[in-house]
Amino acid sequence: MIRLLHLTDTFYPWGGGEIFFNEFLRNLDTSKVQFVCSLVTGEYSKIDLPIPIHRLSDVNLDEIKKDIDGVVWWGRVGKAITNFLDIRVRVLMAHSSFNVDWFLHEASCHTTHCIAVSEVVKNAVGIHPCKTIWCGVDFDRFESCVDRSSLRSLLGFEAEDFVVGFFCRMGPYKNPEKAVRAVAETDAKLLLIGNGPELTNVLELCESIMPGRFQHLYYVPVYQMADFYRAVDAVMLTSVAEGCPRVVWEAMRFRAPLIGASVGMIPEVVQHKRNGLIADTREEFSDAIRFLMSDEDGRQNIVSEACSSASMGSIRHTVDDFTIYMTSLVRRDLLL
Repeated sequence: MIRLLHLTDTFYPWGGGEIFFNEFLRNLDTSKVQFVCSLVTGEYSKIDLPIPIHRLSDVNLDEIKKDIDGVVWWGRVGKAITNFLDIRVRVLMAHSSFNVDWFLHEASCHTTHCIAVSEVVKNAVGIHPCKTIWCGVDFDRFESCVDRSSLRSLLGFEAEDFVVGFFCRMGPYKNPEKAVRAVAETDAKLLLIGNGPELTNVLELCESIMPGRFQHLYYVPVYQMADFYRAVDAVMLTSVAEGCPRVVWEAMRFRAPLIGASVGMIPEVVQHKRNGLIADTREEFSDAIRFLMSDEDGRQNIVSEACSSASMGSIRHTVDDFTIYMTSLVRRDLLL
């Protein structure tokens, strides 16, 4: 029997988690493969899954993730994780992007293989046979409810405005301050969608350095987000760390050029000035915005290439890759 343990820092339905697990298990011989559970170290919503979900900590994600070296983060949840590892787990599915290397080294005596969401996580493992498989998005959940011009008008943007979107949780690891300051140094406007512990500071900063040039929405239903991607002219992702953020795939699919930091799987997917732009410093983000503002042909070429790349981020693609890989492990295991 090959047992799997799924590790993630957040688990929400909009990524298509229940579709992935149901399809994945439907395509495998469950007499030979068993999901022990999904361990969520932070936040999750109730999802109808064919496997147990366990939340390991009630502590605040944003406060813990300030401690990048992992002492606080894993110190609080490590004991609970170790209890689950008393069951001999053969394959660890690492979907968390924070301090995964520390945990995997602790778990090395229990696990024999790892599936990681990016090359960054894979390289951190080192001691395991490890396969990189990106997390896909269920694009079929998205609906189009309003056209671009009408939505921009409702948001208070003019037709000629260049609008940059920042669609993230307002927490320190997403680095919203960098996004605000980068846009403020250009003539662009900013659309913020999201909530979180940094929101008050972010809105105060907007009022201070770019008054009248931003709009904020606390929440938009996931199925309506396609319209908001289409309503902006670019999307920024300024995170200090990531695993496989769904914003990358969604921006590509819904025709919003992505300007992303070189973290997680972003540099594995985004080819600079081909299907997106890579930036790390505030100046680089500002320059990327100016490039898109000044070169409409270049922006449209990026949009076209990105739409072609988006198929790599479908939930179906992820299910197929997982099924192929786990089938190969099952066959290999039977020969041992």
